[in-house]
Amino acid sequence: MSKQRKIIYSLFFFCLIAFLIFTKHSRAVEKIYDGKVIFFDVGQGDSALIQTPFGQDILVDGGPDRSVIDKLDQYMGVFNRDIELAILTHNHDDHFNGFLEIVKNSEFKINQMIYSNETCDNKLCDEFFRVMKEKSVPMIQIDNVSGIFLSPDQNYSIDILGPSKKYFQDKNLNNTSILNLVNLSGRKFLFTGDAENAVWEEFCVTYRNTEILKNIDVLKVPHHGSKNGLEKCLIDLIQPTEAIISSGEDNVFGHPHVQTLELLDFTGVIIRRTDKEGDIVY
Repeated sequence: MSKQRKIIYSLFFFCLIAFLIFTKHSRAVEKIYDGKVIFFDVGQGDSALIQTPFGQDILVDGGPDRSVIDKLDQYMGVFNRDIELAILTHNHDDHFNGFLEIVKNSEFKINQMIYSNETCDNKLCDEFFRVMKEKSVPMIQIDNVSGIFLSPDQNYSIDILGPSKKYFQDKNLNNTSILNLVNLSGRKFLFTGDAENAVWEEFCVTYRNTEILKNIDVLKVPHHGSKNGLEKCLIDLIQPTEAIISSGEDNVFGHPHVQTLELLDFTGVIIRRTDKEGDIVY
């Protein structure tokens, strides 16, 4: 084989390998026109990635383990390592442990993180806050944030709707969950953490006349579809088209509860589940 032919073959295989890498990591070859939201299948936990047309990657919760790192590799591509914003809804390990793995054991960098409070009920939570400080991750407590504009025309935004002052330091950490409404050029997603019934009863009264909560496209069902995580008043208020339930297959908690499934079915909401579908992409 001539030297020239060897060079041609080498170039061919180099291009082939490069093509395979880029097609595997979809974001490297796909233009995101009006933004994308991916609800990750991370087992029994929550994690979702919001991607804007402006190159911003926003991670809402990190899930229970390092599986989120593989998801980020898949959807962010091989050359993008910056998570512009992380939102930790509340301090339970099925929401924060993935963040801990990202900071300790990956090449990804969290540029800043919004969190509810520093109340912990176990040593792993204490370790989480210690590591975030050691790694100099900028941490912003939620009482200092009301909303975030992601574009100059304000068509892309995150509105912080909770927790209210009543639940900000609640002993039930589920009720300290950050509630945020994501608007991607008119497509609206409501993220609810693990907030429970009492929170929604107050929420429905507080926001009963709020136009931005009308006709939500996607509701992330609170607390993995548990019995005490969803109120009919919330469905009536936001009238979602679809509802995402993030839970692990055959989990020990029995999530999602039949009562929650029946409520969503009765109100005509399309139910989508990560334990059945895997990653769910909008």
